Amino acid sequence: MSQKLVPIVVFDTSCLITAVCSQGWNFTHDLIDLLELGAIKTVTSPEAFFEFETALKYDHIFERINPKHKLNFLQTYRQNLEIIDIPKAIIEETKGGTADPKDDMFLAICQHAKADYLASLDRGHLLKLEHWKATKIARPIVIITEIAKLYGFESPENQLVQDWWQEIKQDLFQKIHKDK
Repeated sequence: MSQKLVPIVVFDTSCLITAVCSQGWNFTHDLIDLLELGAIKTVTSPEAFFEFETALKYDHIFERINPKHKLNFLQTYRQNLEIIDIPKAIIEETKGGTADPKDDMFLAICQHAKADYLASLDRGHLLKLEHWKATKIARPIVIITEIAKLYGFESPENQLVQDWWQEIKQDLFQKIHKDK
């Protein structure tokens, strides 16, 4: 693969918490695997990172976390994460962009980083927007499908995406590793 642009994916807190709390496989885990392979980049702000770390301490979340899994996840995420400061003008521009003022920071991160995707599980606010400027707001499964297409893997119309993904995942990971 020659000079493929690496998509920038911003993760909202709901995605990150789901990945840390789940004891099994999920699509956010696979996005983090793609991050580790260098197939995507991710950025966040100090405020969003602080929100994520604070959420991990909430009792209803903390009790669901396997400490070893949390450590491995956080290590991978931090090693591949770029933390950026958002200019005040962008913060002001994104105020009121969502129904939840706390979600506006993710729009600001996306706008400043020129992110391709905002990975979210927030059906109540962020996913309803679908886009912010040039950033597509989508569930991890949608982003994975689009990343796979960049590498020549098309999702068949008559098959569940989850089944297709399980079939091609290892081939995609090998192709990415080989192309790096």
